[in-house]
Amino acid sequence: MKHRRIEILRTGMLVLSAVLFAALVWVLWRTIPWSAVRYGILGLCAAIFAVVGLWAWYQRRQVSLFADDLCETLDALLSGRQPENYQPYEDSLTAKVQGKLMQYFDIMSEGKRQSQQDKQVIQSLVSDISHQVKTPIANIKMFTNILQQHQLPPEKQAEFLCTMEGQIDKLDFLMQSLIKMSRLETGTFVLHPQEGRLADTIRRNGYDDDEFAAVGFGLSSAKTISAPLIDEAFINIECTLEDMRDLSGAGMTAMVTGRVRHVSVDEKYARGYELRCGGDGFMLLVPAPQDLTTGEPGRSAIANLDIKFFD
Repeated sequence: MKHRRIEILRTGMLVLSAVLFAALVWVLWRTIPWSAVRYGILGLCAAIFAVVGLWAWYQRRQVSLFADDLCETLDALLSGRQPENYQPYEDSLTAKVQGKLMQYFDIMSEGKRQSQQDKQVIQSLVSDISHQVKTPIANIKMFTNILQQHQLPPEKQAEFLCTMEGQIDKLDFLMQSLIKMSRLETGTFVLHPQEGRLADTIRRNGYDDDEFAAVGFGLSSAKTISAPLIDEAFINIECTLEDMRDLSGAGMTAMVTGRVRHVSVDEKYARGYELRCGGDGFMLLVPAPQDLTTGEPGRSAIANLDIKFFD
């Protein structure tokens, strides 16, 4: 409908121009007796008409080139490449419009990248939650089937029920942890770091204990996963679950494979090994070493590296 109106308007302008030219010729032949003057005025009017026509053609050509440049720019942005005809330092209308389109493209690209990153974080979080939930549920189902299908002594039943209660406590701990993380991300509560001893957070590791708050660790959000980072740590490694295989076949022992997504290291620890391997660096957890003569477990300990040169 719009194009039809434009065609009608163009035809009307041509008809009006022809009528005005005919009226001009009639007036000249009725009022001016000298033929040279009449033809001179007609030639001058024809020249003016030609100049106007050329100007209209030039403006239409400029609009066509402007539209072509915009189409090429949009095609390049849609295909994810830099426009070939983009001149950022040219003082023209095309360059200004292209600059605005490039700004909009950068904003949309950043939004798309952030959306993909959020999607990956959600996928890793769902995968981690699935892993944390499947193991207790599998254990509960296994013990429930045993209790339903077999007649066990009361002592054995009590032992199984106690084990099931422990698995339920693990699920409850997971749910409470997710709630705390959600509140921490939304700013419902704020953690205030305080000085404390590392041994306190090792001893206070029950289901209801907040190990971070036990020693006053400062927390911050990770860059690639949905998990808190310890501000006092000289190295933070962000990983996502890559694979998990049940080695025991009974849900008791599993091999978990992760993929490192991001690593942040304190600049002081990035060079050399004095700080990384000293008393403030890496530590080795010795979990309840067994007495090989009696079989009794010992106390867990934390070991530091002692660097010596032998060359």
